Amino acid sequence: MEMHLYLSKHKHSTEHEALCKIEERAELMGISIIKVMPIANDDTSYCILEAPDTNSVASFHSLAGIKCEEIQEVLYLEEFPSKEDETELTIRN
Repeated sequence: MEMHLYLSKHKHSTEHEALCKIEERAELMGISIIKVMPIANDDTSYCILEAPDTNSVASFHSLAGIKCEEIQEVLYLEEFPSKEDETELTIRN
């Protein structure tokens, strides 16, 4: 099964914890939770997930009582070096 990265946007609530508790069920659905990002001073959360399709992402959130406002496919995730990594790179050169 081909997997894709998705960014979901939804309201943050106490039900969000339910989403985290069903990680085992996510595995059965073919979904991996990459990151969960609640926004400060807002009731919005974003999740990055690896899933077969948008319907899987919506169904997964629905199991936790969360309705996605938006689901977008992500092309890739890029990690940027931290300041510590940059220092280490400078020292090596």
